[in-house]
Amino acid sequence: MAESQVILVGLGKKSKVSLESFRKAAGEAVRRVGKSSHITWILDRSFPDVPTEQVVQAIAEGLAMGAYRFDRYKKADPERKNHDIFVSIQVKGVTKKMENRAATGTVIGNAVNTARDFANMPPNELTPTAFAKRIKTELKGLPVEIELIDQKKAVHLGMGAFLGVSQGSVESPCMVVMRYKPVKGAPIGLVGKGVTFDSGGISIKPAKGMSDMKADMSGAAAVVAAIASLARLNVKVNVTGLVALTENMASGSAQRPGDIVKAMNGKSIEIINTDAEGRLILADALVYIIEHEKAKKVVDIATLTGAASVALGELAGAVLGNDKNLVDELVEVGGT
Repeated sequence: MAESQVILVGLGKKSKVSLESFRKAAGEAVRRVGKSSHITWILDRSFPDVPTEQVVQAIAEGLAMGAYRFDRYKKADPERKNHDIFVSIQVKGVTKKMENRAATGTVIGNAVNTARDFANMPPNELTPTAFAKRIKTELKGLPVEIELIDQKKAVHLGMGAFLGVSQGSVESPCMVVMRYKPVKGAPIGLVGKGVTFDSGGISIKPAKGMSDMKADMSGAAAVVAAIASLARLNVKVNVTGLVALTENMASGSAQRPGDIVKAMNGKSIEIINTDAEGRLILADALVYIIEHEKAKKVVDIATLTGAASVALGELAGAVLGNDKNLVDELVEVGGT
């Protein structure tokens, strides 16, 4: 019989316990168990202000995310071999709804890990073309229609803002459209910034920290993971995801400060700083998802500007929009 261990995890003051408390506690617990593969979480009902079903889901999310490792480039560690974690959550009076919530939490936690994998990939492997291929692999077998907008089609569509960013790179840019349509009606649009490496272009970034710019495609990673989760959970909402994939490199063919490009909707844009590439690729992506996909609401997700972290720090994200109700909903969801 395998050796077992008991871990007690504190949640802080009872009056301040939230779903995030359970999520973080579960993540910390799973990181502490080392190479164990079976975890049983015993939960009582001593938190009346937090619905038990939601607590169960938060724990499942935390366990999945806490088990995450990105070690594919490291020498194989025998203790981490086959580190699949099997989780059961025990609670008095367990219901089918709780079981479903646990399954939902696992799907969401694994989706977060998928996005992490994308963001952690080195930029020489996760090029725009390679990213597009990985998207097809991630969504294989799911009820999601995929369309590729390659460089030739982007030229035909007049995506001058998007194409201008890729001028300095030998890697071809592309956009990937992912349509999840379980019901009739117009979709909600999710747009993701997918700069697989951002040197800043001619307005080159400082060398310190530039290696982190492989993660400038995290918005696109989040959109892909979200579409996959919606399909796996069979959510009855139409959602179209669009990710704009490119590199922003400095070379003799790169766009220059002072250049003027024309976006898909015919508007001209003067380039003042080539490190402001995110708004350029998103400009054409937003036009496309509104005009071609007829999205009724659009949320774009991007690592868009360092000014947001200067203003808000590392623990909050900036949310801007012209639909206050939608903004309020996003803030509320983000706070759980």
